[in-house]
Amino acid sequence: MSYNMNLFPIRKFSQAVDHFKKHLKEPIKKDFKMNEYAWMIITEQNRYCITYKREYYKSFSSHFPKLGGGYGQVANIELLEVCILNMVNQFVMVMPDEKIYAVDPKVWLDYYKANNTAVKHLTGECALPLKMFRRFDE
Repeated sequence: MSYNMNLFPIRKFSQAVDHFKKHLKEPIKKDFKMNEYAWMIITEQNRYCITYKREYYKSFSSHFPKLGGGYGQVANIELLEVCILNMVNQFVMVMPDEKIYAVDPKVWLDYYKANNTAVKHLTGECALPLKMFRRFDE
């Protein structure tokens, strides 16, 4: 089941980046577009990769029943690897409902390798349960 995007305040990638910047409590040293799906923000203490996700991975628990219940999220494996090479320590997802989630990309990639969470119907994507993220905006 999908929801009506018009009911949520964030509907575009650019809005997601702006929303994240409003919640960032550190001065930005540098920020730039990595590709059409990811934005890099560098501060004194952190390197963030900001992404916009239209919805949660609601099938996580049915696709990976041995890993526990609940929703998850998916990311491109190559993007996670690029983040690690560029010393990104916060992989951030902004949702349409304005919630912001963050996780270390190394944690995500290690979880994928340890639990084989490749998403079969999305080539090059891997999943992580939502319980592994922290809320950035709280």
